[in-house]
Amino acid sequence: DESKYTFPTIKYATQLYDTRQDNLFKLTELNIIRRYIPSSVFKQIEAGTLQYVNEMRNISVIFVKGSGLDVMSERGPKQAQDLMASVQKACYAHEGTLNKFLIDDKGMLFLLVFGLPPLVHPDDPTRAILASMQFVDVFKRFDLVGRFGVTTGRSYCGVCGSAKRREYTVLGDCVNLSARLMTNAPPLGILCDEETSRHSTGEIVYTALAPIKVKGKAGPIPIFRPVLRESVEPVGLTPDRHIHFPWYDHPVDGCMTSSKDNVELAKKKVVQLCSVRQWAGVSKVMELLGGVFNKTLHSLDQTIPTTAPRQKAPSNSPFAEGGIVVIEADTGLGKVELAEHIITHCSIQFQMLPLFGTMGPRPGEVSRMAVELLRSTVGIFRHLNPSIPSDDMAALTQIVPPAMSNTIPILGGLLAGHPQGNHAGPVPLSTTESFETSVKVVI
Repeated sequence: DESKYTFPTIKYATQLYDTRQDNLFKLTELNIIRRYIPSSVFKQIEAGTLQYVNEMRNISVIFVKGSGLDVMSERGPKQAQDLMASVQKACYAHEGTLNKFLIDDKGMLFLLVFGLPPLVHPDDPTRAILASMQFVDVFKRFDLVGRFGVTTGRSYCGVCGSAKRREYTVLGDCVNLSARLMTNAPPLGILCDEETSRHSTGEIVYTALAPIKVKGKAGPIPIFRPVLRESVEPVGLTPDRHIHFPWYDHPVDGCMTSSKDNVELAKKKVVQLCSVRQWAGVSKVMELLGGVFNKTLHSLDQTIPTTAPRQKAPSNSPFAEGGIVVIEADTGLGKVELAEHIITHCSIQFQMLPLFGTMGPRPGEVSRMAVELLRSTVGIFRHLNPSIPSDDMAALTQIVPPAMSNTIPILGGLLAGHPQGNHAGPVPLSTTESFETSVKVVI
């Protein structure tokens, strides 16, 4: 009866008998949904200061578009779950945040962010690119097509929505541009903006592509294709008797170096820091090495001598009798520079031969350490015997003891970039097992 039940009366009745407020989560029950709320947001909710979550900050954004997966098929939901778990694992390994995962008639969409609290790093643009490269491998493994757009810039990070329903998200021109680059990326390809290329470390090399026009921008946008930087020199002793340190190509301390000539830059840092006589670090090192700091050891044309007389280290020094030297300090206080000077001094003055195995801040560094151990070992053998083949695998075949010849396929796999090696057994080797095998061979 319209004369009795008008819209205002119905609205009033629904409001009068609305019991949804009684069923809302109480603050004491907040832990139930803690795993679904970002930790920084959860703390503000607990403290009753949610408004302080909203801020403008520099972030790196990844938009991922996936296709080729039918979630309505029999195995579709399981494949989607496995894909989601793999993307999460790669993202969290680089300490990023997965903000959204959507599936609609156009396919799958991921939004990932690097630089949200509490996981903020000065190299977030590099982390975003490295994570995207891992995502490409994930999509290849699932036989799916993925397109990736990466941008960096200042964006709104905070709560969006009404008091009844809201979410923590990122908004801004940087986020929109990431989605545009994703759309223009080739299958299994990554496109990034100029800001990302400018603020990445030297681990990534960028190729400038033809600018493109995108929605929302008046002029063409510069775009870049990122690739991992490849080492142009073998680690350790080179054929021309120089020492190529691992950190010339890969950071071991999360540094932001992006110089085109990392060798010259690294040597300049060593000379600048170790020339400070008041520095306790270099004073202790020179006490162990003997003498005073000699900057000529770090000239670009300095080589490892083969006929010069061998000097002796001071008595009771670990460089005379053998031992372990531990360099410990906060980030940015010159540990790498001290290590480079110690190795250079010992190689030139004491005629010791350097063997390297380093790990940095990136995931999967155990494999890198194994490869460095193998290649620097081969470099030492070539230095002592010029007839050793220049090909690493041929050299290993010649120098590995016959009793350990069965490890050569594993070592070859490591050198080829396969952490599990070319193991022919029924169960593939783990990365740790491959690493242990390489250490046994080197020892």
